[in-house]
Amino acid sequence: MLALLAGYYFSPMIARLLDQLADYKLRHGLLFVLIAAVVAGAILPELFLILFFQGRRFSRRNLRNLCFTIPVWAIDGSLVDLLYRTEAAWFGNVVTVPVVLAKICVDQFGYNPLFAAPFGVLTYEWKNTGFSLYSLGRGFTWEHYRERSCPPCSRPGRSGFH
Repeated sequence: MLALLAGYYFSPMIARLLDQLADYKLRHGLLFVLIAAVVAGAILPELFLILFFQGRRFSRRNLRNLCFTIPVWAIDGSLVDLLYRTEAAWFGNVVTVPVVLAKICVDQFGYNPLFAAPFGVLTYEWKNTGFSLYSLGRGFTWEHYRERSCPPCSRPGRSGFH
């Protein structure tokens, strides 16, 4: 991320490429968001697994994973886009220190601990337990939130990562 930031400010070529990407997103809206989220959250991680952990062999498990992760990341990407659009409506669509700090605070102290982290933990735990209804129900308890989504909130001696 830091390399992209530096590239944007110090390399005219990278700045042009990133500006073109931003223009493309403006022209294609939600379609761009969905494709970017699915590629980054589902397809690239699965390719990483295939290339580095499965000896470059595709298996049915990869297809099952993608059948799960593609819709999950499409939903997640659309929700993040909605968050950013809402923040722009609330705080403005300008790059100033107060606006950026306000958006960071909403993201880090609101959206992430109250929705994004629990949604991610609950979703993957549900998948990894074979779509167990018990797991899904347990995921909506305060104890589960403390142990899995917010380990620092957990009681001493219990990290949440067993």
